[in-house]
Amino acid sequence: MIDFPEFQNIRKISARERIQFSCTGCANCCKNVRDSILLNPLDVFRLVKHFREQGSVQPPEEILEELADLKELSRGFYIYVLRTINDGGVCRLLKSGRCTVYASRPSTCRLYPFSPDFKADGTAQWHLCLEQPHHFEGGCVTTREWKRQHLKKEDVRFFQEEAKRLPLIGKLLHDVPDTRLQEAEISMLTFYYYTYSYDEPFLPQYKDNMAFLAARLKDLQNE
Repeated sequence: MIDFPEFQNIRKISARERIQFSCTGCANCCKNVRDSILLNPLDVFRLVKHFREQGSVQPPEEILEELADLKELSRGFYIYVLRTINDGGVCRLLKSGRCTVYASRPSTCRLYPFSPDFKADGTAQWHLCLEQPHHFEGGCVTTREWKRQHLKKEDVRFFQEEAKRLPLIGKLLHDVPDTRLQEAEISMLTFYYYTYSYDEPFLPQYKDNMAFLAARLKDLQNE
């Protein structure tokens, strides 16, 4: 199981609360991030699409093998966590102080210093990360304004779908017999991360994949 770092400097924040924050381009938010940048399927979709537009012909699993580490979040449920380098936990996508995939960077990075926790009913509790105190100087911004600037409609719809579907997937994985668990893990990675057409919209494919995954996990319980 992945041993996530404990973040003490995080607090809940309302949509209207105004804070002092300004991105200075210091790249400190790209350091000390070991096991911190979890990649969801939409993040992976955008990253793979980015590298394909740069000329890569590698399948998604090979691209991910170079970018991230596979970690077990719960029984049978593996996720990709962006890899870091050296003792400073520097993101491997940071070069010369700049993000090399900035336009396609993961949602965790794009929304920093805010982080949403979406519920199945579409609501979200937002949190504020205070790990870098010197960032909270300069301009003023609210969660609502930051969301409007950096959270795409596609992201919101995805997070809502995740909140609806992952509890069922987690339960199904938990109930798969030990003798079929490896097959379940392969199915999880295949449908959750790998099986997409990068010329088609993400969300309809994600919904279909999760439906296929749920059906497959049910089959593994009964075979």
